[in-house]
Amino acid sequence: LLDWESQIRADIRGFLANRSDEKFSGRAVARILHGIGSPCYPAQIYGKDRRYWRKYIRFDFNQLIRLATQEIIHFK
Repeated sequence: LLDWESQIRADIRGFLANRSDEKFSGRAVARILHGIGSPCYPAQIYGKDRRYWRKYIRFDFNQLIRLATQEIIHFK
C-alpha cells in the first residue's frame, strides 16, 4: 500500500472532483474503489466509470477507508 499511496490519494481526489455535487463518506469511496455496490451507490451507475470501479480491489478495504476519509477532509 505504501508504494501506491500517492496514486490512490490522487485517484480519490480525482473521483471527488468529478463527483463534487455529491456527498461521500470514506466508506462509500472505498466501496466504489473496491467495486462493492450499495443501494445509495449502485454498481449499474458507478461501475460504468472504469477509472475507479474495482481499481484497488487488491488493497485492504479498511486502509482505503482511512485514505478516503483523510482526502475527504482535505478536499473540503
